[in-house]
Amino acid sequence: MMVRNVIRHPAPAGSRRVAFSGYRPQKMPFGFDETDERCVDFKTRLYNTIETLIEQGYKHFLSGGALGMDMYAAEAILELKHKYPDIVLEMVSPFDAQAAKWAPQYQRRHDCGLPPIFVPTCELVKTVSWHPHSFIGLATS
Repeated sequence: MMVRNVIRHPAPAGSRRVAFSGYRPQKMPFGFDETDERCVDFKTRLYNTIETLIEQGYKHFLSGGALGMDMYAAEAILELKHKYPDIVLEMVSPFDAQAAKWAPQYQRRHDCGLPPIFVPTCELVKTVSWHPHSFIGLATS
């Protein structure tokens, strides 16, 4: 079966794309403790890096939506959207029930509709694979 990449909300003409995926909390030195100074520092550096990318012309951001790096990047992008309204965040879930077994507080951060930070991305969530144990990557420009 062939899967086509469908971009629902294209970035402005001439802009560039970047995709984020990375370590999950279990592999990070601070684990799930987002108050740990190492996590706070990591998120601050991630935010600053994303802002630098925006200033270099990157406007379309893709996140796998997983716990850890993916979620931190998506939240930073949504925060930066207030300052740069023309940027686009697209959540690329590897399968429909990605967050189904997560703790409720992480499901709320992943899913649309609860925390205001994720409400703007409700229509951007999409699935790009047909089986929960397979992943089809996206080509970016």
